[in-house]
Amino acid sequence: MDSESLQELVAGGESDRLEFKRTTGELRPAMESLCAFLNGSGGEVLIGVSDSGRILGQQVADSTLRDIGQALQRLEPPATVEQQRIPLGNNLEVLRFAVEPGDSQPYMYDGRAWQRVGTTTQRMPTADYEQRLLTRLHSQHRWENRIAEGLTLADLDTEEIVTTVKS
Repeated sequence: MDSESLQELVAGGESDRLEFKRTTGELRPAMESLCAFLNGSGGEVLIGVSDSGRILGQQVADSTLRDIGQALQRLEPPATVEQQRIPLGNNLEVLRFAVEPGDSQPYMYDGRAWQRVGTTTQRMPTADYEQRLLTRLHSQHRWENRIAEGLTLADLDTEEIVTTVKS
């Protein structure tokens, strides 16, 4: 993304798939929003943009990048996060983080699950978290998803297969 594309994106304002943060001083809420996007329809967090949509940028030092790396490691389960540094000039940049809806929902950041409700990021209710977790675990441990080690085609019950297909 270049600065022109950034201006177009920011012009639409915050939404259920876009969050602005002024600086990495707001890294924790930025990561909570990223977690919410993973638990929802995906989205982007832009650091260096005010709530009103003014592109401010910020200086990005090595320590900033280390802090971001550590913050991203607190997403559970691990997720793919597209990261981009958009230069603005005068040694200022906007940091962009984008995610698609996660395949391993529910996701947590720092031990808590988050969801997006309109333009806000909120803690996911325990009942919703538990339901999503059960769905994920069930899909991972279904018998039909397991590898049948040590079995061959001769082990199949042809009569049962025919009966099942006919019904």
